[in-house]
Amino acid sequence: MNTLRAIIVDDEQKARHVLGTLLQEHCPQVQLVGEAANVPAALQAIHQLQPDIVFLDIEMPGYSGLQLMELVERPTFQVVFTTAYSEYALQAFEVSAIDYLLKPIRIDKLVAAVDKVARYHAGHQTPQRVEALRQNMLGETWQQLVLPLADGYLFLSPHDIELLEAEGGYTRILKTDQTSLLVTRLIRDFEKHLGPAQGFFRCHRSFIINLQRLSRWVRSDGGMIVMQSGREVPISRDRRDELEQLIAAGKV
Repeated sequence: MNTLRAIIVDDEQKARHVLGTLLQEHCPQVQLVGEAANVPAALQAIHQLQPDIVFLDIEMPGYSGLQLMELVERPTFQVVFTTAYSEYALQAFEVSAIDYLLKPIRIDKLVAAVDKVARYHAGHQTPQRVEALRQNMLGETWQQLVLPLADGYLFLSPHDIELLEAEGGYTRILKTDQTSLLVTRLIRDFEKHLGPAQGFFRCHRSFIINLQRLSRWVRSDGGMIVMQSGREVPISRDRRDELEQLIAAGKV
């Protein structure tokens, strides 16, 4: 079993102690090598200790945990957020395949997060994935989607997506080159970050389309959208007015 060097970044001493104790008792592959109560101290610890995992709180005085991602150059560590944020606010992290732990931390969730980090240890796409996270969290639009695969991660530009289709608890992504992939994310998770501002439109409960790939809108027979690939997609009655407004505004 490979040892994973970890540091905990949290402004609350009690929170650091609780997480450290849980790691010691339930995650034997993790070696806690340092702690930090704020972002400047975390930067110093990361530089000196070269951790494999950073357990990172988000809401801290001064710099936030997210700003740490802006300040670290060429990150080679995995990030596990520890936060009291609501699950709704965490959809951004889910889309980027970034692990997180809601406080109070559950043991099973902690063990699962550490196991996931261990699977992708040894630098497998870590710098690219953390850079995508940094750009996604700091920018106004999502520049890349980071999607988990069995053997790593896929970095996908929204421009390469023609449409997304719900398949139960999964989402199938049809790319502009007509290949597709199935990911373990609900389609509503993508809707929060692929909306009209990014050139996408939820035309139906089961579909999100790239407006730049729209070829025709057939109004008859209940309404149908035809994509450039020839794929026909239904449009819900309650979404037609919004699509007309987007067309009138030159968004298509």
